[in-house]
Amino acid sequence: MPSTFPPPSVERHHSRRRSGRQDDAEAQTGNYQHHISHENTPRNSQDPYYQATSAGGAYQTLNPSQQQQNYNPTHDSIQAQQAPADSQNTSTYQPPTSSHAPHQRRSAHTDGRKSNRGPDGHNLQHQPSPFDYKSQGGRWEDIRGHIVAMSGEFVGTIMFLWFALSAAQVTSLSNPDAGGLQTPQTLLFIALAFGFSLTVNAWAFYRISGGLFNPAVVVGMVVAGTLPWMRGLFLIPAQILGCMVAAALVQCMFPGDVAATITRLSPGVSIARGLFIEMFLTALLVFTILMLAAEKHQATFLAPVGIGLSLFVAELSGVYFTGGSLNPARSFGPSVAARSFPGHHWIYWLGPILGALLAAAYYRLVKYLNYQEANPGQDATDPKDQ
Repeated sequence: MPSTFPPPSVERHHSRRRSGRQDDAEAQTGNYQHHISHENTPRNSQDPYYQATSAGGAYQTLNPSQQQQNYNPTHDSIQAQQAPADSQNTSTYQPPTSSHAPHQRRSAHTDGRKSNRGPDGHNLQHQPSPFDYKSQGGRWEDIRGHIVAMSGEFVGTIMFLWFALSAAQVTSLSNPDAGGLQTPQTLLFIALAFGFSLTVNAWAFYRISGGLFNPAVVVGMVVAGTLPWMRGLFLIPAQILGCMVAAALVQCMFPGDVAATITRLSPGVSIARGLFIEMFLTALLVFTILMLAAEKHQATFLAPVGIGLSLFVAELSGVYFTGGSLNPARSFGPSVAARSFPGHHWIYWLGPILGALLAAAYYRLVKYLNYQEANPGQDATDPKDQ
């Protein structure tokens, strides 16, 4: 389409063939006038200025001052057929100098041919895309990640329960005449054993699988939307298998009977009470995990400490009344190893799962209401940001 974009001297350059010496002489004395639009001039991958200023595959257009500095008569005359005319804005271009970058000088002799390389030498047509299936590894990479996380949960559950159950068995061996009665000293010992065991192992396996070791926590995180449901399907079987292996190892390696670590309701605690006690104890644990680990903040790397402390506090309240399970795997493993299931064993599945759902529901509620706006500045590192 006709355009007033190229200067008259450039049009004459294309109307008749002249020697390079005449072109250079005109370039040194000519004063090129161009009518261009600073806002509506299209820039695409064919534009030499568009290509010359690309970096790492991310293109950027030149502003008018940069266009004036990088003006090239050969390229401008070629692009003149695509650029719209705009008689409102004019700019004066100076003739090209020898200070152009090497790739710009070479592009002047390509007669407008398309270049596949940017200024840094990278091929611009073969940049990997974040949505490219092959570049992301595809389904096999997802399955491999699930298997690695599954192995982490299996080993981590074994380590967590092996230390916790063996410590709990110490209380029955050290005071065999108690007849199953728990004293404040033994309660504190059991709470510390479970809390510290979870802290250490969750911190160790946090980068592998998340350090969950609890089917109820998995259910809560899936419902809260912080854990993919496919990952949850891989983690729960690993945790169930890990709890059975841990209880079997405690039974084989330590004197005494692992049946002493089975969670049972204490006298005077009904099944309904035990169910709700387990539900509220687990709600504290799951909500702590969601806010400290799943919700990223300045102290996320310290999340295992808070999670371990939450289990410690819950055990202080729950061990005496229900055994302080908060974890279906913790109750299932010793029952399988001892081949003894109390009649109310089901509350150690239903109660923790209900608590996880309660915590997930409140987490989604505060996320929906943008809780950050209610108490802003809690993660600020600079007093000015508070």
